[in-house]
Amino acid sequence: MAPEKILLVGNVMIDNLMTSLARIDDGEFAPSESVRAFCDGRRYAVLTLHRPSNVDRIETLAPIWGALSEVARRIPILFAAHPRTRA
Repeated sequence: MAPEKILLVGNVMIDNLMTSLARIDDGEFAPSESVRAFCDGRRYAVLTLHRPSNVDRIETLAPIWGALSEVARRIPILFAAHPRTRA
């Protein structure tokens, strides 16, 4: 492809993160009462897991889940379950 036909638009995940960081610093993303109760004042992680290559086969998902279980022993994980993963 001709270089003049290529348009670099960025990385939507990183762009969203960078936008959100300022809002987090401003206190705009305060955790809800239920999240505060669940985490009991501790830091926590937020997880989503939905790529087909990660969740469509139990043989792939099981080791990922095992690793997450180890992490969850040290820090609460809020899992925003995607419908694909829930299935």
